[in-house]
Amino acid sequence: MIYLDNCSSTQVSEEVASMVKETMLANFANPSASYFIGAEAYKAIGMARSQVAKIIACEPSKIVFTSGGTESNNLAILGCAKKHPEKRHIITTAIEHDSVLNACRFLESIGYEVNYIMPNDEGNIEAEEIVNAIRDDTLLVSCMSVNNETGAILPISKICEKVKERNSEIIIHSDCVQGYGKIPFKIYENKLDLLSASAHKIHGPKGIGLLYQRTNNLIAPLSYGGKQENGIHPGTENVQSICGFGMAADQAAYKLIDKMEAAIKLKTYLIELLSNELKDICINSPPNSSPYILNFSFPRSNSVDIIRYLSLNEIYVSSASSCTKGKESHVLKAMGLAKNIINSSIRIGLSKYTTSKDIETLVDTLRLYQNQL
Repeated sequence: MIYLDNCSSTQVSEEVASMVKETMLANFANPSASYFIGAEAYKAIGMARSQVAKIIACEPSKIVFTSGGTESNNLAILGCAKKHPEKRHIITTAIEHDSVLNACRFLESIGYEVNYIMPNDEGNIEAEEIVNAIRDDTLLVSCMSVNNETGAILPISKICEKVKERNSEIIIHSDCVQGYGKIPFKIYENKLDLLSASAHKIHGPKGIGLLYQRTNNLIAPLSYGGKQENGIHPGTENVQSICGFGMAADQAAYKLIDKMEAAIKLKTYLIELLSNELKDICINSPPNSSPYILNFSFPRSNSVDIIRYLSLNEIYVSSASSCTKGKESHVLKAMGLAKNIINSSIRIGLSKYTTSKDIETLVDTLRLYQNQL
């Protein structure tokens, strides 16, 4: 099996799986319990909170654990709107993940105004376009760090700097799900207020994510219960998954730059093979995109047929975000690409487990597919 859909989800590492099992067996007590084994479970959560905070160099107390990236994004956007009802204008981009776009569309349905900034020809966002959209009643800017379909690395630092220069009270959120633990990102180098991340993109378990909050007065909870996670995400904590996330974050941080450089070499090799050995290939990812993501198209075919053919050969890729469930890519559409390019797009997601042999087998199989057309 060759798994190349690591943007959708990654293979859980053996160490993470062992940590989850060990935690389920040893720290099964409720972390809110006042007795010793409850305190041990609470202590394990504290350790994991430090581990996931370390990657972005923030204080552990700023981290709230959630059920994943989608909930983190919803908490950031809807929780922000709920906390600050006096301002009803939001700026985001047309290439965000559905969990951001659909949260914004919901707010539009109840009277908010949302600006969706369009990408440039390379699929990236110009900081000036966001700044130009700012109004007196702008509450929030939400802009992803790495696009989940093309790998475009958005200029978050510049966006934060320019937005805060215009109005320091505007809250800035970034969906960092595809960048967290893969591309160096430090909170102290930016002026972000809210950041979302997810464990299953870095070889951790599904169903666990985080939301970073610069201060505690930025968002209101969307559900109510106990005081867990600063009251923002109430309910008994998912201790085993939290600890698995902590282990995955530690592993991601270890030799992060080395792993990124290895991914750059693999991606470069993949582009070379695609360009030299196949016909009519269109590379949709911008030149300076994430080392882990490559989007390309076969204009003479369609995504469904390509994916089916590859899967019959035990090679697994995708055409767009898994959350779109087969719908046309809104990201490639926003980039202004032709319909035949959009409908034949393939997304490759590399990971630390991907080898050059995997890449060669992928291209060889695609060549066989093309020869049958």
